[in-house]
Amino acid sequence: MSLSRRDVLRLSALAGGAVVLPVGFGLAHAEADANPSSPAFPAFTVPLPIPVDAQPVPTADGVIHYSVDQVVARQRILPNFPPVPVWTYNGTYPGPTFRVNSGTPVVVTQNNRLDAASTGLAGGVATTVHPHGLDVEPGSDGHPLHLVLPGGFLEHHYPNRQRAATLWYHDHAIDHTSRNVYMGLAGFYLIADEHERSLPLPSGPFDIPLVIQDKRFNPDGTILYVSENGLPQRQGQFGDVLLVNGAPQPVLRVQQRRYRFRLLNGSDARFYGLELSTGDPLVVIASDGGLLPHPVPTANLFMVEAERYSVVVDFSRYPIGTRVILRNTVAPVPFGDPVDPAKIRDVMAFDVVAPADPPDTSSVPADLAPAPDIDPAQAVRTRLWQFNRQGGAWAINGQQFDGARIDATPKQGTTEIWTFQNEAGGWLHPVHVHLVEYKVLDRNGKPPRPWETGFKDVVSVGPNETVRVAMRFDSPFTGVYVMHCHNVSHEDHEMMTQFQVVP
Repeated sequence: MSLSRRDVLRLSALAGGAVVLPVGFGLAHAEADANPSSPAFPAFTVPLPIPVDAQPVPTADGVIHYSVDQVVARQRILPNFPPVPVWTYNGTYPGPTFRVNSGTPVVVTQNNRLDAASTGLAGGVATTVHPHGLDVEPGSDGHPLHLVLPGGFLEHHYPNRQRAATLWYHDHAIDHTSRNVYMGLAGFYLIADEHERSLPLPSGPFDIPLVIQDKRFNPDGTILYVSENGLPQRQGQFGDVLLVNGAPQPVLRVQQRRYRFRLLNGSDARFYGLELSTGDPLVVIASDGGLLPHPVPTANLFMVEAERYSVVVDFSRYPIGTRVILRNTVAPVPFGDPVDPAKIRDVMAFDVVAPADPPDTSSVPADLAPAPDIDPAQAVRTRLWQFNRQGGAWAINGQQFDGARIDATPKQGTTEIWTFQNEAGGWLHPVHVHLVEYKVLDRNGKPPRPWETGFKDVVSVGPNETVRVAMRFDSPFTGVYVMHCHNVSHEDHEMMTQFQVVP
């Protein structure tokens, strides 16, 4: 069922606006200035969980089909606490990992089972699922207004016409994306292709997805989501516990070999500067849209919300018994983050416990993939998008989201240059454009960061920054899509706009 924003606001009013559930259920309301600290726990004691793989269901027509139930389930998160309620895809947080092949379409049926009885919310939870980074027709893209009510379902058709890439899927419901993702509705979507398989990169059990998220917890270990009058805090949710694949500061036992880690910043509002405690480099081999032209070693990898980077770490250089810690070097932001920096410094640990078995034959080639072939000289139009505040509210070009308004009509098959401008001195906005990938041209007139040279669908636009990107609307699909800040609390406060690709 597709609802208008007026319908959504009416349903929110019927539900009472603010989210207030009993402490111990898993979702709580708190005032923005009363963020209690999460319970203390020992770091590096929980083994890193690996998200389960999604399994297709048999069909008579031979189409690869998946069925996903959105349900409340109980899962242990903090050590020494019992399992707590989370909102899940097929009962797991993070959701199951889809592993698909480029050029092979799949159908995913999403069944909303988040009813009033299981969530404790009047009317339950309306949802929509966005396959972040996929080139799909509008009805399968998870537009924020294309809501499915509890008891309903929607078939999503994914053609997977892209190159190999680390994508993800998450809820995208109007005004409640922040809450729904924070409560657990997110998972990986990995596309493979023959080119990437031909490279000697780490693979199989040595190719591991890692989603990093921060959360805050009630004294009883349940998830605490802080709201303001039924909406997320305007600055976003800043947790004081770092989770990797749903586990707090976990530990992974590794062999003396190379590993590929598919990093996803799945946080609501927090960005990270990731480094190894040994000072050795993270070798970046891929970004949002797939492999980079060449590997990029870096001592510190800056990641904003929704960005993905694949990195290779060579543990063969460390003696057995070595502990390597992945650390976050970004201190709490000065405009509203109440978290002690020490609590969000250590992300996870890698314990080197054994020699490589089987022997490690992987390597990182000097040449990975062709550079993005989007030629800015072919652009037929340049558009300016200013990410700002209007009357104290988040806005794009001075306007808040309106489902009845279209702010751009790019023509299918053409190239455009979009300029993202942030004139504010205190805020960073990760900008995500649905449907298309783009090439970052420059940042304040200077070259982009070395690891931003591949295909992107999220780009950070920091305080007083102007970022130019070139995109080609070569999708076979036309229709209405959205662009928004991927600090999803900013998005829920209407920092979002619509464009329509026309024939």
